[in-house]
Amino acid sequence: MLGLMGEMQKINVVAQRVKRSGTSAFLFTLPIDQALDLLEIPDPAFPFPDNRRVSKKHAMDFGQYWETHEMDWIVPPLLLDSPKTFKYREINRTSKFKDFVGKSIDAELVELQLIGGDREFLRILDGQHRILGWYLKRLELDSRLSDATSSFNKFTLKGDKENAHLSILEIDLIKKINSRLQSEHVAVNLVDSLDSALHQQFFVDIAKNALGINKTVQSKFDTSSIINRVTQSLIKNHRLFADRIDLEKTSCSGANPNLLTVVNVADITRHACFGINGRVNLKKENNYNDEDLTTNVTVFMDSITKHVPQLQAIIKGHLTAQSLRENYLLGSGTIWRCLAGAFYEACVITDDDSGSIEIDSSQLDLFEKFLVQLSENMDLPIGRKWFETNLFPQRTSKAPSSRAQDLSSMVDLMVSWTQSEEIFNPRNSEWL
Repeated sequence: MLGLMGEMQKINVVAQRVKRSGTSAFLFTLPIDQALDLLEIPDPAFPFPDNRRVSKKHAMDFGQYWETHEMDWIVPPLLLDSPKTFKYREINRTSKFKDFVGKSIDAELVELQLIGGDREFLRILDGQHRILGWYLKRLELDSRLSDATSSFNKFTLKGDKENAHLSILEIDLIKKINSRLQSEHVAVNLVDSLDSALHQQFFVDIAKNALGINKTVQSKFDTSSIINRVTQSLIKNHRLFADRIDLEKTSCSGANPNLLTVVNVADITRHACFGINGRVNLKKENNYNDEDLTTNVTVFMDSITKHVPQLQAIIKGHLTAQSLRENYLLGSGTIWRCLAGAFYEACVITDDDSGSIEIDSSQLDLFEKFLVQLSENMDLPIGRKWFETNLFPQRTSKAPSSRAQDLSSMVDLMVSWTQSEEIFNPRNSEWL
């Protein structure tokens, strides 16, 4: 069980004191290790009575992010509060200076004493997952160090110099990461004189007023992901996507003039390179390169653009995206996902260890013949043969179900149609 704190300790920090109505806010930094020792560690099984339950996976994902982004990790300040009214020692008298509009403002530098080991002294308002993530990472590093040391001793006793040397390298790496917990600082914003009711209200206010980012905006800006980088390259360079991708919304509907969204293109990229159920883990991020994945998806996009007349009409301006959505299956992002997944299963050969990705040209020929047949059978409302696949909820549906199982079944059908060289043969996934 977490939620425990170490022995009570007192530390002094230099902080900037900011005056608030009835309270004070103190701004300062702490080494990560020291923050973990001062604060009560959130427990996923037993949430704090005045805060939300934390997700262990989310916390572990943050810890992994911190470890793998040594030079460029970033987090907002921890937001703490206390029911106490802090005593502090003024380091210098209030100094007045002019802000950028010429208004005189106050800045007060103080020495503040913090007491760890007492939740009635320091509480987390915002930052539970960061604290738990760093705490779990510290435990993991201790375990990894113990295992690496045991391996070194075992290999040394066996006289296995090569593996003993590898163990030493692993020990050095773990120690380096561990030292970051002591040397790297996190910013803290601490508000005093908050009773329990106001603490709870502040927590709700933070959550209520926070504006998260949707998947489209994340795909647009998150360049740490190879899928997002390839996606941005496609949006800028492929003729079908030029000025036809919605950069803000998660889906295109109604009178939206765009063909797809950024997140749709990201789905196409991921499925064309790694399959309909393919996840992009750290190994894939490290082993594959942007250019190879971009080439692979471009082959898919060029094939479907060349062999589907409706997309040629989009490019020439003879058909609008709205009309495509109203009259053809390819107006659905779900169909695009299935086609990209089928392309991967039928044509693409990958090796995660080497990061190689190749296309079987003979299978690509068959897939392109399938695309030609598909383009002739995309009219809405769907016909009897589409409905008999058992993957469309209703005869009026404009797309198959997007459940993972149904997506996989549709991909399997498309691959089987590619191999049989006849669309609707076999008729549905139950016959595969």
